[in-house]
Amino acid sequence: MRQLLSMLIALQMLLVSGIPAVRAPAAAAPKPTPGTTTAAPPSATALKAESPIEGYAAEVLRLVNAERKKAGLRTLSGGNGALNAAAQKRAVEINPLENLSHTRPNGKDCSSVLKEYPVGSYGKWGENLAWGQVTPAETVADWMASPAHRANLLNAAYTHLGVGVYKDLSREYSPISWAQLFIAMNN
Repeated sequence: MRQLLSMLIALQMLLVSGIPAVRAPAAAAPKPTPGTTTAAPPSATALKAESPIEGYAAEVLRLVNAERKKAGLRTLSGGNGALNAAAQKRAVEINPLENLSHTRPNGKDCSSVLKEYPVGSYGKWGENLAWGQVTPAETVADWMASPAHRANLLNAAYTHLGVGVYKDLSREYSPISWAQLFIAMNN
């Protein structure tokens, strides 16, 4: 199995008891050759214009729903602005250069982010985290290879998925952080 899978950290949280995370090794920054200078990284504005990250969240949702269809489950609704905003906040918070954890930087449980956004009335919830993967396909494949993450992805109770994807564009060698927030909406 790929070396990446050997680096997985899976902490089980289905509902309230434990939460999964996936970690990939970060790439080392290249060392300058003696006698040369290292060019300054492009500005965050320039990187954003070239970055495909904008479409990554939608692609994660599409790939997750493809896995759910294969398992005979209903697809998850996406596009809930509040749920996506909450997931995006978690992706920023778990930036591995700062804090890769299911406990938020303010010390609160990760579920507290759902109370900060008007996501609606929900019952069950779950969170998947990852960092270091380069593409949505790689990230979803790693989550599917981890029993705890797979359990969240294929939990029949969930109805909605928010996806957050973050790369600190001010840091040239920042890995991508990924967050999924699953909820089961109450009728």
